[in-house]
Amino acid sequence: FAYAKQKNNVVISTNSSRVNNELECMLNIYSVLLPNYYPIPEHINYLPKEETEIINIGCFGAIRPLKNHLLQAMAAIQFADDLEKTLHFHININRLEDNGGPVLKNIKGLFENRPEHVLVQHPWSNHHDFMHIVKKLDIGMQVSFTETFNIVSADYVVEGIPMVVSKEVQWASFTAKVDPTSFKSIVEGLHRVWGLRDFQSQRLNTMGLQRYNLESKDRWLEYLS
Repeated sequence: FAYAKQKNNVVISTNSSRVNNELECMLNIYSVLLPNYYPIPEHINYLPKEETEIINIGCFGAIRPLKNHLLQAMAAIQFADDLEKTLHFHININRLEDNGGPVLKNIKGLFENRPEHVLVQHPWSNHHDFMHIVKKLDIGMQVSFTETFNIVSADYVVEGIPMVVSKEVQWASFTAKVDPTSFKSIVEGLHRVWGLRDFQSQRLNTMGLQRYNLESKDRWLEYLS
């Protein structure tokens, strides 16, 4: 609100058209839409992983209620049970936001009750180190209630990792999107992308991110010119 009152040499911008419209309506200001731009390498390695009795699923990001970690963990456990595999569920643990402490406590309690599966707790790391973790995953999850871009999903894409997300990650493929309020929908989504390990789902996600980048680049160039 304080920024909105600054009339000289201050420009408010957002990376989401929805948020942009909301700001303009609520604050009665002009806000500039400047979406994220996430560089994609020319070649992405869609390499098949050797299937083992362990399935590694990542659900990264700061732990807060709107990230929906607990329901995703429950769905991942059910998915692993269906495959008769041991789940290694990877999360970040040392960045709690918006009263995220109870969420982490409940996730830990869930895995204590299901000791045949493993909760893998990673400290917050720099992007280079984080990408080495992502490479080892079988599936990535980002089924959150609200997003404006979601960098972790883009990280999954450039490493060729299949993923399930909510509709909030607008650029992602339809094959990746599930209902964040439905346990059944998330489990079905995990089975769907696991069944598309011929890289169809990953390629569709890549194409979606490429289209997003092109639109973002055009908007930035238009604004800067």
